[in-house]
Amino acid sequence: MSDSISLNEGITWDDPDFSIPLPFNMLFMGDPISTLYCSSLGLGAFYSNTPEFQGTGDVFIALGIDLVDRAYDFENGDGPGSLSPYSYKVEGESPNRIVKIEIKNSGFFNSLIDNINDDQFINLQVWLYEADNAIEIAFGPVNITSPLNIFDGENGTFIGMLPQFNFETTEISQGSFLLGGSVQKPSPVAISSLEQVVVLDGIIPESTVYRFVPIISSIKSVQETLIQILPNPVTDVLNINSTSIALSNAKVEVADASGKLIITYSDASSPLAVNELETGFYFVRVYSQDQIYTGKFIKR
Repeated sequence: MSDSISLNEGITWDDPDFSIPLPFNMLFMGDPISTLYCSSLGLGAFYSNTPEFQGTGDVFIALGIDLVDRAYDFENGDGPGSLSPYSYKVEGESPNRIVKIEIKNSGFFNSLIDNINDDQFINLQVWLYEADNAIEIAFGPVNITSPLNIFDGENGTFIGMLPQFNFETTEISQGSFLLGGSVQKPSPVAISSLEQVVVLDGIIPESTVYRFVPIISSIKSVQETLIQILPNPVTDVLNINSTSIALSNAKVEVADASGKLIITYSDASSPLAVNELETGFYFVRVYSQDQIYTGKFIKR
């Protein structure tokens, strides 16, 4: 990826801790962000909206393999001479910019520390889209010859989203999922605990692209402060209030934490019965003229 900005700056890395500034506000699992953080918790391709990875935050797992710079010194730690550049760049013009994050020629912790097949590697990019808040993972050349070692005894790796993940208790919210099934055509599998292991079946081949699309395909304006959602948390009936929007003519969508559309109704001024919803975290979108207003609530 030419003209990219280095994140590791030529230093070898393991469990990287990077901040990636976005030139636009993006809805990341429903939460607006201007910076994406690479997890220092390990593995190398975990991303969150929460710095320091404390409290509660949204987590995107681009690849569940423990990645490491192929030149990393396991005895003395990081140092100059990286063989696995970690970088990002911004392409396009507003409102169609794309932030591209690249992990190039990455090695695998399990094989390198055990000195097993050190010629194994993987390349991938994560693309963040301004226009529709979509996220893509694009896989480049890959060489995995000892998959059981790389995948910790599993048939493949895991990829998915953990909205409102609690970093202290490791509790996950409703709407969390991992991809399962064939690497060519995977499906999201809902999980309720980190103890539920869902992995893809096999090695992800070069040129594979996985795309995660929120329920809104086009956003002209996103504003959260102009609507109120009451009560929150809610048990039975939800109300949307605003002093700036004509709610009676506004369409409403309610989606679960994974972005799946649950409810649609045409009058935002009317109370909404949510008593039959499962306990968990939900997003609200209010459509008024050419604007979209967002909010979120917890069903208990």
